[in-house]
Amino acid sequence: VALARALAPSPQFLLLDEPFSSLDTPERSRLALLFREIQLKTGVTTVHVTHSPQEAELISDKVFILFRGKILQSGRINNLIDSPANIEVAKLLGIPNVIGKDSFLGNETDVIIPYNAIYLNAGEMKAKIISATKKSLHILVENKIRIELIHQHTTFKPGDIIKVMLDNKKFVPIG
Repeated sequence: VALARALAPSPQFLLLDEPFSSLDTPERSRLALLFREIQLKTGVTTVHVTHSPQEAELISDKVFILFRGKILQSGRINNLIDSPANIEVAKLLGIPNVIGKDSFLGNETDVIIPYNAIYLNAGEMKAKIISATKKSLHILVENKIRIELIHQHTTFKPGDIIKVMLDNKKFVPIG
């Protein structure tokens, strides 16, 4: 109803401050897509504030990542996800496995550990299974770093201790 009222006078510009934040996830996505349809049809320029990278991906042409009042990076969301300017941008975008400069892993820069650099039941590092869902596996490596993996149809359960190998040749530098 609020959106219909805002669009009724045919504005040239809309400012929306987290319009879907109080909705559950399925309804949020449905309304975001409906809004995108309306936006494309009417051509109204819109500034849409959200804390949801998924919502931004659904409805945006261009994204501005703000952190502590400053624009850290802007551009198309897929470009930002593929090449975040720094560790703050990567974390705000919800990119998994963002690891800061860390003597434990020996990386000299902030990095993203991609899924294909993580090997379970291999190597010498110990990891504890924190969560095992149908979609993902979360592990704590050497009691120091948390890593997420796309579900690999394992029989692991929370609390299990496994061996892990991380291939640092596949790490993706940030920035």
